[in-house]
Amino acid sequence: MESSEQLIGINNLKGVSVQDVPADKFIAEFANHLEKSGAFPIPQFADYVKTGTHKELAPYDANWLFVRAAAIARQIYINGNGLGIQTLRTKFGSRMRRGTVSSCEHKADGKIIRYCVQKMEKMGYLDLVLKQVEEESGKRHDLCSMGKKVSKKGRAEMDKIASQIYKKLHPRKQIPAYQLIYISQQTLSLIHISEPTRPLYISYAVFCLKKKKKQI
Repeated sequence: MESSEQLIGINNLKGVSVQDVPADKFIAEFANHLEKSGAFPIPQFADYVKTGTHKELAPYDANWLFVRAAAIARQIYINGNGLGIQTLRTKFGSRMRRGTVSSCEHKADGKIIRYCVQKMEKMGYLDLVLKQVEEESGKRHDLCSMGKKVSKKGRAEMDKIASQIYKKLHPRKQIPAYQLIYISQQTLSLIHISEPTRPLYISYAVFCLKKKKKQI
C-alpha cells in the first residue's frame, strides 16, 4: 500500500493558471477554442498579408490568425498590467536579414495585432486599462489608456483551458475510498476544519492533517 504522503500529494487540488502549462500546447488549444467560438471571423487580407516587413512570405497555415490571437492573449495574460499595440509589435517582431549588411530589429505588423485585440475585446476576453494622469497645471485629471488586460471572463476561460491541458499532462491517480479511510485511520488525525471567507463563486473547506505519534 502506498504511503500517506503520496496519497495526500495525489489528491491535493490546486488552481492551475496559464503559466503552469507549456506555451505551445496552450496556444494550440486556445486557438482551437477561438476558431470554434464563431465570434472571431477571418478577414479577407489573411490570405495574402505578411506578419511583418521582415518576413518574405505569408504564413502557410490556414488558421494562423487564431494562433497569433492566442499568442497575443497569452502575452497580455502573463504581463497582467496591460500591454499596448506597440509593445505587442515589439514582442512579436524579429531581426531582418539584409544580406551583407548587419541585420536589424523589425516590429511585427500592427494591423494584425490590432485586429486580434479588437475581436477578443468584443468577445469579452480583454478590457481597456485606464490610468488617471494629472496635468502640469494640476487642475484637470484625464484618463490615459495604458493598453489591454485580460478580463474576468477571459481569465476564467483561459484558466479553464490551462486546467484541461494540465490534467492531460499530469493525470491524477484515482485512489479507492476504502484505502483513504484506512490510511487516515492509521496515520492521520483530523485536527481542524474551516471554511475561509471567499467570494460567492469560490468556496472550499480547508483540512489540516497531522501525523499521529507512534505509540512505543
